[in-house]
Amino acid sequence: MISVSKSNRGSSPRLPLLSLGIIFLNSAICQFPQFELGGYSRGVTNVGYLSNEDSVSTDIDVESHALIDLAIRGRLTPKAEVYSELRLGTNLALFDTSASYAQLRRIVISGQINKTWHYEIGDIDVSWTPFTIWNNNAEGNVGESELFAQWRELQDYENFSEGNQWRLKGAKFQGLWTVGDSSNFKISNFISRIQASDEIIRPEVLMGGVEIKITKPKIYLAIRAQDFAVLGNTVPGGSSLNVAALSADFSLSIASVLIRGEAGGSFSSSAADPSSSPFDNGNNIRGGFWDIQGSTSWSNKWSATVEAHSVADTYISPASQSKRIRFNQVPSSFAQINNGNWNRDLSQGDLLTSSYLPRGERPWNQLVQRELMSYDARYGTASPYGKSTPNRRGISLQIARGGIGERWSLKLVSSIQQDLTPEGVSRRRGYTNYETKGHFALSSLWEGKRKLIINGGCRLQNVRRDNNLIDPVNLKTRLFDIGGHWEIIESVSLLYGAKFINARGTEYLADRNVDFVITDFDRIVLDFDDKIQAIGLKWSLNDNTQATIQWQHWALDNYSINQSAVISRILFLFTTTF
Repeated sequence: MISVSKSNRGSSPRLPLLSLGIIFLNSAICQFPQFELGGYSRGVTNVGYLSNEDSVSTDIDVESHALIDLAIRGRLTPKAEVYSELRLGTNLALFDTSASYAQLRRIVISGQINKTWHYEIGDIDVSWTPFTIWNNNAEGNVGESELFAQWRELQDYENFSEGNQWRLKGAKFQGLWTVGDSSNFKISNFISRIQASDEIIRPEVLMGGVEIKITKPKIYLAIRAQDFAVLGNTVPGGSSLNVAALSADFSLSIASVLIRGEAGGSFSSSAADPSSSPFDNGNNIRGGFWDIQGSTSWSNKWSATVEAHSVADTYISPASQSKRIRFNQVPSSFAQINNGNWNRDLSQGDLLTSSYLPRGERPWNQLVQRELMSYDARYGTASPYGKSTPNRRGISLQIARGGIGERWSLKLVSSIQQDLTPEGVSRRRGYTNYETKGHFALSSLWEGKRKLIINGGCRLQNVRRDNNLIDPVNLKTRLFDIGGHWEIIESVSLLYGAKFINARGTEYLADRNVDFVITDFDRIVLDFDDKIQAIGLKWSLNDNTQATIQWQHWALDNYSINQSAVISRILFLFTTTF
């Protein structure tokens, strides 16, 4: 995140500039316009190949591209500025001019209406809380190696998902009033076009919301309202649907203790009766949630948090329940392996190294939608949609110590959940989850300048439901991450990473329609291992430029269908910012 000094920006809102260094190009003739220029450049080579035994399928896959993202911010008047990101790229795997392209990656017009109100129009970023508007992180990461993390960051960057905000097309308005020296009152609202109508079968979809915040010393209060609207009149014979939601959260700080609570509900018109209003008592759908947390810290390093929450099975929140990954997509390479006998699903390696094509299909999702998206049970079924997963209640405890820059850090999380409403039978599922991650600087044990750091984590999840009439639910999923960083010489480091994912057992996944009514169950039996190991070298030319080359070995074993395969990859990544 880059902010510009007050002397050059006045009080205009901050906008991200690709985390880049800034070059100021001020007009020598007059005060306005003023321009800022920054850039990001990347070169990628991704070569994958199958084992010698897999001779029928295509045994090699190559992706290679180079691109430059040029960011320009121009302050046109004291109350208006424009920010744009222009991408210039080429596919190095095709040596012809047709492989080159230019794209406008982002454009935002922003500025001041008056001393109180600010605006943004164009590609805006919006996030509230994990129960309202929130882009949940992708599965498969619990303290992973730097080798995997740099490629996950690349995928997040390409999908406009570097944080938990949603990238939307629309407008934001924000008003801020200061009362005294330490209190303020803030109003934020937005309107966005989620989907454009094709005037045939795809209707127009809009989303908007209002957020009111009151901040005082040791006290915080927020009230939020939003609406997700499907405009049925934009297609022949279409039906309009709405999801309206209202929520509030507060926090109170007393000495070293912080208490926070949030509650809200959704009011949705039914697809089975589109004529009903979300606020009528007819066939509308209502659901709610609540969450309360208590946290404390001591010794300036340790902290503990206790949290309890409950989410109804009819709570509908499109912007917090839409997933970052579309697990119903096929892998971008080697979709058929084992001599064409195995149509495999997305593995963790696919999510990290999914090929980039300017107009190609990728498993990363950018669309907020009302329907619950499919998910992969190998990562667990306790919270596939984050904290706002419907039909869950539970309690968790988190203890943490230290941070990245310290000698060692540790984070422990334990949670117990169960179904709020039984699904299909009279008994409820029980979910237990244990997670730990951290790092330790081994080089702190002796004198020297060369860093030697190990990091990692694990997540163990178990889902159980006993039953005498049908097969009991008993699914165990495990995720292990291991990483190492050894600075061999100045600016050159040897890196290692390993990721092990396995799932064993039986589960029944509920199929819910657009009204969140269960229409069927999908019985799954998992006996699966997904293993990745990597070793590589990183060369840091300076603070803004680095190059990494690594070799990855994927071992995929689906014992339930007696299929196993090995995929190897050589990955080269060069990045620089200026």
